[in-house]
Amino acid sequence: MDTPMNGYHMLTPENDESEYFFLNTFLFTDPSGDDDVTCLTTICVKDIKQSINQEPLWDIKLSSVYSTGQKVFSYTDVVEYNSHPMLSRNSNSYISNFKGFQIIKNDMTQIMIEYLMMEDQELANKTDTMTPQEYRRKTLQCLSQFNV
Repeated sequence: MDTPMNGYHMLTPENDESEYFFLNTFLFTDPSGDDDVTCLTTICVKDIKQSINQEPLWDIKLSSVYSTGQKVFSYTDVVEYNSHPMLSRNSNSYISNFKGFQIIKNDMTQIMIEYLMMEDQELANKTDTMTPQEYRRKTLQCLSQFNV
């Protein structure tokens, strides 16, 4: 069932609800380097249909746990450490999406999802001077701005 494709995992659905979905887990650290606590975040992206008009959407779910063992269940958990991928030094507008969000599925978001889910080595070949971790964090935050 779990087959690697282009460096990320694409899983086939068990029912007709979703065309396919992506699943991967990534380690995030504090971008400033001030906090030693890391955040392990699992990202699951499903291809779904909007209930009202059947338009295609990406349903992005995030599940995070800090290296202290603390799971992220609330807004206050997100801001406790600086390593959560939806925490930004420039804006708090992303934090409300710490559990996930839904966005319109189109050609642009398709490519962004593919980059988001790449393994670090593959992504490093495409990000020039930015680390894969930082590129993934910015991509995730950017995608959350297309929230429906």
